[in-house]
Amino acid sequence: TNVLPTPSFQPYDAPTAEKFCYRQHRGVNLGGMFVLEAWLCPDHLRNAVKNGQWQSEMDFLLACESNSQARELLEYHWSSFITPKDIGELAAAGINAVRIPIGYYIVNPRDMLTGQHKDDAYFRFADVYDAAMGYLLRLVHECEKHGIGVLIDIHAAPGGQNASDHCGMAMPCKPHFFSSRRCQNYMLAILAKLVQLFSPLNHVIGIGLLNEPIDDPGLMAYYQTACDTVLKNTPNGQRALPLYLGDAWNAYKYMDRISQQLLPRYPFVVLETHAYFCHTPQDHQQVAQQHMANAEKMANSLQDRGKVVRNNVSVGEWAMVLNGQSMTGMDERQTMAQFGQWQLQLYDKATAAHFYWTYKTAD
Repeated sequence: TNVLPTPSFQPYDAPTAEKFCYRQHRGVNLGGMFVLEAWLCPDHLRNAVKNGQWQSEMDFLLACESNSQARELLEYHWSSFITPKDIGELAAAGINAVRIPIGYYIVNPRDMLTGQHKDDAYFRFADVYDAAMGYLLRLVHECEKHGIGVLIDIHAAPGGQNASDHCGMAMPCKPHFFSSRRCQNYMLAILAKLVQLFSPLNHVIGIGLLNEPIDDPGLMAYYQTACDTVLKNTPNGQRALPLYLGDAWNAYKYMDRISQQLLPRYPFVVLETHAYFCHTPQDHQQVAQQHMANAEKMANSLQDRGKVVRNNVSVGEWAMVLNGQSMTGMDERQTMAQFGQWQLQLYDKATAAHFYWTYKTAD
């Protein structure tokens, strides 16, 4: 087995933990490591199974010839895709925080085999993930050495919190996290374990509860239950970890709901929004200069309207990428670099945290 030994972290110190949590976070995502998306993966992993014709982590597992093949490929990926050397380079570049997307299935995967979760999509693959948490903790430990804060982001929840490939489910996906009490209870049990594991670490700056959830009527109720779960499982004498709440692509609606329903009961809630300017047909019809103006308008609005959540606003993902149509007749590399620098300035001024998507891709 390739299970790594658990690293030894510095003892909990309240002032140090507070410093990490309250400073502005200028970070990057470590995407593509613990939640597979085919377009982010190195060729050797993408093409190791069925001509590379897969999209999500579950697609990948189903395309493997056996659990042992999946385990071997994933363990090599976890050991090589982002390494301690990368963390040192990020620190040298001035990055002071990372957002690490994880799938629920890497946390105590053998718990699935106790019989409670036989209906879970990952039940039959539980033995694939024995080494995953060891590699996550290796990254978290390396971040501690370099003074980098760590945000653990629940990128894939049981049943899928959205229909995208990063939800971890087989594609195409009909998300049923919000309609399944079993899925929610399983996620809350995993959240409790994450809190117990990461609350004592000074440099862990929070947990992202759900990445890009659909705007479901049950979302706020789940957030409330999750907040209560975190409080209940926070060890005595330690601060409750900040919780980053995905805005379901509707920042201002959830700012208001968080301020009314969660801030009175939970000490440290952060609204997380994502900023992309390249995906929709409307994006493609606008030129780069218009996107720069749009980004400025969005940042100013986040800063102004964010007062209702104490300006605890994070741009959890953003990118310099623009569609080619937006850069017709321009030097694309230069234009995107300028757009990236412009967004950096805006988010530095307007937000408490921002994380570029993503540090490393297939190429």
